[in-house]
Amino acid sequence: MEFQSYQDLEQVLGIPINQLQFLANSIDDNVKFRPKVIKGKTRVFCDPSYKLKKVQRLINNQILQKIPLPESLHGSVTGKSPKTNAEHHKGKPFVYGLDIKDFYPSIHFTRVQKLLLSLGCSNDVASLLTRLTTYKGSLAQGFPTSSTLANLILAPITPRIQKLCNQHGITFTFYQDDLTISGGYRIPNLVNLFTAIMKQEGFELHHLPKKKKPMPRTVKQEVTGYVVNHKVNVSKEYYRNLRMTIHLCKVKGIEAIAGAMPVDKLRQSLIGRIQYVAEVNPTRGKKLLADLEALK
Repeated sequence: MEFQSYQDLEQVLGIPINQLQFLANSIDDNVKFRPKVIKGKTRVFCDPSYKLKKVQRLINNQILQKIPLPESLHGSVTGKSPKTNAEHHKGKPFVYGLDIKDFYPSIHFTRVQKLLLSLGCSNDVASLLTRLTTYKGSLAQGFPTSSTLANLILAPITPRIQKLCNQHGITFTFYQDDLTISGGYRIPNLVNLFTAIMKQEGFELHHLPKKKKPMPRTVKQEVTGYVVNHKVNVSKEYYRNLRMTIHLCKVKGIEAIAGAMPVDKLRQSLIGRIQYVAEVNPTRGKKLLADLEALK
């Protein structure tokens, strides 16, 4: 990646440099805050304008996503998914999940600029790209570039973690802000070392709420939404709840179950959940989809 001049950047993105600079200078006018409820918690997303989002997608597709990433990174990586992340941890004696606290806000714009400089950008180009991809001093939830930039920030950290894992026969993966480690019975004694490494690299780890201690095989081991005790699968509770929801739609009518939610939105949500099942159990997924399509 060599962007030593504005002309280099202009050529790759196909947008005049004066337009890019104008967007960077008026970023406050091109971002709106949008609250969104995820798993019962309200998070605030930054919603870029059409013009800014178009530029960010070009930066992401034409520049950032062309940079190779370590195999241990799975979140927002082409060809990878929550399932590929979970596959690495199936059938292990212990599984342990931690996450990075305030992940995007903790990635300061100066860190993004240093990353771009290290990848071969000139000072001027790195500064402009940083201004186009950060907001209020850090990565922003909702920008198309944020997940890729976060992965590129994590990439140089992985050799340190890999070295520790190799010494103790442990597997690790990142799914954005989720760090999962799995392996033998020494894991409970090594958690503090992983935490210390991440802290030295500028990230604070804390235990995932549902994983307050290493999960042995005797309990449900869950990684990025999948159960991994023996093979990668959805939990029984997830499957039963989904099947029950579709059944209630059949008995009471999908409009009644949707309530205030638009019917099309509920249907798309159910399709997404069915696809999640189909990833690991195509037969069940096909049956659930047929039941949904049979609804009037």
